[in-house]
Amino acid sequence: MNVRSTLAIAALISAASVSCAQPPTTQPPKTDYAAELARLHESALPAEGRDPSKENAWPIFAKWLEDLCVQQAKVMEWPPPPEPFNYADRPDDAVVPNFLLVYEPPDAVATPEQAAERDAALKVIAHLEKANFLATLKRLNTMPRVVRPIGPEGRLVELRLSELGVARLAARIEWARMHRAAERGDEHGVIDGLENSLTLARFVGMAPALISRMVVSALTSGCADRASFAIQSLGSLSAKELARAAADLERFDAWSSSWETAYRSERLIELDTVQWLYGEVDPNDKLSADALARVVKFAGQIDGREAADAPPADDAAVALIYATMIERLKTKKETIEQLDSLFEPFFKHLSGPRFDREPVNYEEKADVIGKSNLVLGVLLPIFGKGLASADNERTKLAALRLFIAIERFRLEHKKPPAAIADLVPAFLPAIPIDQWNKDGFIYRVDPAARRGYVLYSLGRDGVDNAMKMHPQSNDFALYAKDGDGFDYVIVGAGEPVRP
Repeated sequence: MNVRSTLAIAALISAASVSCAQPPTTQPPKTDYAAELARLHESALPAEGRDPSKENAWPIFAKWLEDLCVQQAKVMEWPPPPEPFNYADRPDDAVVPNFLLVYEPPDAVATPEQAAERDAALKVIAHLEKANFLATLKRLNTMPRVVRPIGPEGRLVELRLSELGVARLAARIEWARMHRAAERGDEHGVIDGLENSLTLARFVGMAPALISRMVVSALTSGCADRASFAIQSLGSLSAKELARAAADLERFDAWSSSWETAYRSERLIELDTVQWLYGEVDPNDKLSADALARVVKFAGQIDGREAADAPPADDAAVALIYATMIERLKTKKETIEQLDSLFEPFFKHLSGPRFDREPVNYEEKADVIGKSNLVLGVLLPIFGKGLASADNERTKLAALRLFIAIERFRLEHKKPPAAIADLVPAFLPAIPIDQWNKDGFIYRVDPAARRGYVLYSLGRDGVDNAMKMHPQSNDFALYAKDGDGFDYVIVGAGEPVRP
């Protein structure tokens, strides 16, 4: 539905006097979904973090992100941020630091504008390092209790996650620092960058919404690629730093929130919204005109405009849309049943590796339900993209764990392992899973290879393409539509794979 139609319908229904249902005689008890969401996230904390007497690290993290915006503005001589987590208030002609350019190859900095953006990024990094500003992340890395305020029940869908953009900025700074540490041969600095990047991702994942978990996936995937590249660029690391990297990855696995928690959070947020939209309507009745007005106004707000901005609602086209909307109304009970018909099997689908899943198209199922149910047509989240992001993240983190374990074995035994199984249990508790191949990652000892072995994933097509990499980006083999015919290479025969 377009904005004009949505807002016109809102105005029409608000003026309507005819209800779509009779007032219920008894009211079902309301559910406090905010409390349920809080309990869900408390249960998702590691055992060490469930003790309420331990310090909650979230306020420290949130304040640090706010201060990061202030520090960047100070270095760049921009006006102070007008509100928390706002780093975009700057003069129109200002040079914006581009931290991605710091670890790009020299030919990527092709214009004077890009050179200025890279220099600005280096200037910000130098300031942060001199002020020891980034030391807070090291402290946060050891704090297991992370509880983000959720807010009152009734409008959980409006939960603001303003910190996500700044967290991405912080991650890009860490990736740039990791690359610079590799350039100067600083192995401790490289693992510091890995550790800080994983800390950022873990804290972002504690925000109770699916979008935060999508950002976690972007942060961890980017971190894994860049850490692998930095470590390979160094040639080799000491046993101490490799062990620290392995411990950082183990802590991230044990302490971070899962994809299932993210989707269970999304379900609670949607149930809370359904409860608010239906108001006092009995579960077996459809919406009243007033409640329907709340639905379409809510849809209009999502579109970015208020119902008060609606054009006059007196033409035949709007009346036809209104009639179509009435046909798409379901009772509260039906809406919840349809919601759970998607979520419950999806939880099981999400928990297993990609190669074990039945080919179910949840996006298509959600689209069918959304077209038949007005409320769910607005509310339902993305399912297919979530699965793809989860598979991508899991594969990359598993590949990094495996690579570090191989390097630890190689350092101790003066040669790479004959097979991945030789890493268990001394260097790995179990063999990491490649989401795309039930037989695991492809590993071969190759004396002619730069590191004496090669390691890669078959990628989304499940076919061994002899380490052929996508010309545009190595990780396209994991998720891009044109990724078929390519492999995701972790350790190739020649130079390190650039992210």
